[in-house]
Amino acid sequence: TIIAIKNTRNWKTIWIENNEMTFVTDLDNYKTGKVTGSEAQKDEDLVLSKVWPLVMYQDSLFQLIFPDTLPQNIGDSLSFERNKSGNQVTLIYQNFVKEFPNSPVSIDILNSGKTSWDKEMIINLFTQMSKENQDSKEGKSIQRFLELNKNPQIGEHYVDFEQEDVNGKKVNLSDIKGKYILVEFWASWCGPCKQEIPNIIEQYKKYNNKGFEVLGVSFDDDKMNWIKAIEKYNLPWINVSDFNGFDNDAAYIYSINSIPRNFLIDENGIIVSENLRGEALVKKLEELFKN
Repeated sequence: TIIAIKNTRNWKTIWIENNEMTFVTDLDNYKTGKVTGSEAQKDEDLVLSKVWPLVMYQDSLFQLIFPDTLPQNIGDSLSFERNKSGNQVTLIYQNFVKEFPNSPVSIDILNSGKTSWDKEMIINLFTQMSKENQDSKEGKSIQRFLELNKNPQIGEHYVDFEQEDVNGKKVNLSDIKGKYILVEFWASWCGPCKQEIPNIIEQYKKYNNKGFEVLGVSFDDDKMNWIKAIEKYNLPWINVSDFNGFDNDAAYIYSINSIPRNFLIDENGIIVSENLRGEALVKKLEELFKN
């Protein structure tokens, strides 16, 4: 069992086991608290001791990248360095899972990385794990991902899926007809998703009568929050969800690990572009509909 104890300044993940345990901490700094009596906690602390310095380094680079006055070449260099550090973090996690395949921390790590890591690596790591890990909730989630995942790329045909609209009616991606269809993955709790909504609505109003359609696919797990967001922003297109959060079947099919994310599909069902936000969406639609 995982419990994340949080306050406004920091947090710490604690692995609870059926043993006598202690947690000693400064209330102003949970992250440095010491836990005893949990073998899984030892594994958690071991991997975090290797990862945390790199995470802090990434955060410091992130803060340097965004000033408007930053020259592009410097920004690109900082972004490259941040991505490099991110790859090192991933490698640490993968090596931990290889070394400790039966740890509950390992199945948690593998489940978190399943939509972003190489699929063959996921299979290899998963098959080395204990039956207990494979049969766990996280293990079943990984098995579901491996069953569904297709990860279609630009130039390939989309993969169909079916989910419920606001009225509980089953809707397939293949039911949406248009010259170009934007499949927009979002959630009511996602700030960047909501920031992009006015832009999508503007483009929808501009090009809908020329054949532009949108299908909203939500990673919400609370139906009422989802419906309230649709009503608040007056979304004019069909919206669907299976209410499983990031365990959404479409997320598994398309290897989606963050939102907002989208795919643009032409009338032949071919993915022609992805991750179109802001001005990139405006320019792409101008290019496509001027012909």
